[in-house]
Amino acid sequence: MMKLDPDWDRYKFLEDEGKLFTVLAYDEGDTLVGYSVNVIDNSLHYRQLLLSSNDVIFLHPSHRGARLGNALIDKTEEASKAMGAHGHIWHAKPATPLEHLLRAREYPVLDILRLKKF
Repeated sequence: MMKLDPDWDRYKFLEDEGKLFTVLAYDEGDTLVGYSVNVIDNSLHYRQLLLSSNDVIFLHPSHRGARLGNALIDKTEEASKAMGAHGHIWHAKPATPLEHLLRAREYPVLDILRLKKF
């Protein structure tokens, strides 16, 4: 298990460059209950292809479920499209609520990533 240690300077750099955006989720009482943090940039392999990619998505456990989860995904993708992205990539660990939600939405698997730690 890796220890969480965000690179705040890099987040700030991406934000200053206009390449970092966040979508917030509120309950009916205007309480923040979730967020989606994303990076938008041109593909290294296809430089004309502008893609956004989810860095982290969170919903408070008391608000998890298809309705708010789907709404957060929809709003994130709408923001990506409004910024000119040609597509949005979601990263989900296997057997997590996000992975199940993306499968239910019939998102195809793009890649399978495997990590060998040294």
